[in-house]
Amino acid sequence: MHPQMKAVERGRNAVLMCLAEGDPSPEITWFKDSLPVSLADTRYSISPPGWYLHAHRCRL
Repeated sequence: MHPQMKAVERGRNAVLMCLAEGDPSPEITWFKDSLPVSLADTRYSISPPGWYLHAHRCRL
């Protein structure tokens, strides 16, 4: 599986998925504009174990 583009209308929510497996279990880090996504930003939430990134009220 390779990274894919996802188009989302401004103001809408989006869910991005990352499936990974390994031993030991991989840690998933999400990035936006080359910086790790901050959970202090309430526009984002991550579902354990990190496979899903929820982006709320998307904007440019």
